[in-house]
Amino acid sequence: MTETENENDDPRSWLPIALAGGVVAFALLIAFFAYVTNDTGEPSKASSVDDVAELAIEAVDRADADFARDLSCRDEASAPYVGETSAKAEKSAVEGEETGSFRLTVPGIGEFELTVEQDGDRSCVAGVIQID
Repeated sequence: MTETENENDDPRSWLPIALAGGVVAFALLIAFFAYVTNDTGEPSKASSVDDVAELAIEAVDRADADFARDLSCRDEASAPYVGETSAKAEKSAVEGEETGSFRLTVPGIGEFELTVEQDGDRSCVAGVIQID
């Protein structure tokens, strides 16, 4: 038997390739689960009242009024629940599936009731009323 044949028969010669393949497979699996379990993350992908509520909280937490305006069904809408500085907002009284309403409490700014409607395939904010 030649030396080349012995190297191919040795199980240790395949170990680096098998480990590299395992690492790549694991990375792909993690990427797949991250994609599948990812929250909507974008206003255009919100498909329920709860999605819109979570995205509104994200907008408040990031103090991102543009992101909050993207949640609106109208182009010229304002987002009075987003302040100059980030705050930890909380949702409550979530009602409905694709359409409905929820309350958003923003410390230092107030409490708001947001109405959610369908606009094509997405759920979006149709109205905002400040409660206090």
